[in-house]
Amino acid sequence: MDSALPLRLPMHPADLFFGSAVPQVQSYLAAAASPPPDLEAARAQLGELLQRRFPRLCYRLPRRLGTISELRLAEDPTEPVEQVEPAAFDALESGDLARAVGDRHWRLYLLCEAGLVCLVLVFDHHLCHGSTARAFLYQALDTLGGQAGALDELQRERFLQRGRQLTQRNHAEAPWAEHRELVFPLVAARRLARALALPFTQGVGLWLGRSILDVSPWDREMEIQIFHMDPAHGADERHPLAVGNKGLQLQSLELLPSGRFGPVGPSQREREQQAEGFVRLYERYPVKTLLSWGMQAAVVASKRASRKQDREKLVVNNLGPSQRPFHRGMFFDPFNDVEKFGLVFVDGVGDELRLQLSPPRRYLQRFDLPAFERQLELNLERMPRDPRVKPLTPGLEGSSSGG
Repeated sequence: MDSALPLRLPMHPADLFFGSAVPQVQSYLAAAASPPPDLEAARAQLGELLQRRFPRLCYRLPRRLGTISELRLAEDPTEPVEQVEPAAFDALESGDLARAVGDRHWRLYLLCEAGLVCLVLVFDHHLCHGSTARAFLYQALDTLGGQAGALDELQRERFLQRGRQLTQRNHAEAPWAEHRELVFPLVAARRLARALALPFTQGVGLWLGRSILDVSPWDREMEIQIFHMDPAHGADERHPLAVGNKGLQLQSLELLPSGRFGPVGPSQREREQQAEGFVRLYERYPVKTLLSWGMQAAVVASKRASRKQDREKLVVNNLGPSQRPFHRGMFFDPFNDVEKFGLVFVDGVGDELRLQLSPPRRYLQRFDLPAFERQLELNLERMPRDPRVKPLTPGLEGSSSGG
């Protein structure tokens, strides 16, 4: 263990917030063509990678009285690394994966078959955001000697099938939700964002929002929540230790049925100032457990209030483009079981834009999902010439990728 790493660190309130706001365990999958690695050799290589590039993953985050107050350096940084036979992994249920993260808040499964090494990372937002998790997967594959992008057709199909199985495992525990995965040309989505003079994530959000309103039987305004990364994040070679969710930002837009749109709530600068103020309060507050309880209660109360609002809601989570084989399993938040469209995952892999949708089935009793899918295609081709959305105010701020 790297003696330069402190034995204990205070838990950062940003991680407490995102861990409470997104409590679901995430599941990410990446793969490379490679012979099976020796587990002990792999542990040694990954241990060095963790300490050098991803030090936060070397810590335990134990709960005490229902909250996490500090990080404690683990004796073995690679304890969550596990090599599993593919058939044994396939037999695991979604709840097994959620429990497997333990107080390290992550687990990495190595699956080897037919010249293919698949890495499945399960983690939660108390530990880090998706950008760090995906970077760890890719660098772990490189460390183990994988050949990036070298999958043949059979290996690629096996990889995609395993990704679908991850989502199906989560979906099996959410009978209230539907699930769709749609693929579009990435270049077309980028062309649309350029035509709208907006960053990519905002452009995709408005394309989705416009298409929903075109089909919706409800004549109501829409709130679009966009999770994205600060473009400056990720420049450092060593990922942050004290703040696992550093760089993750949230922006809210309002889209009216007329197509007019504008920002809702505080600006990004104001959000950052509010966050800094809360961090200072948290550092000074003598009983941090009480403050953490209060934060968790406020998050739950905000979700409940959002459910009661008579407006459409779209949540866009764009992880940003990748040129390597990657899949993230969709998760299903029971708070989304309302008459609102809800969460969309956006992933750009290679030259494809992949969308994962999880609208509630009660919502689909009145909303025509096949018509929406057709409207997406129509608007992707149409909106660069006829935008059909127009800003209420100029100068919207945003980012090109999400967490």
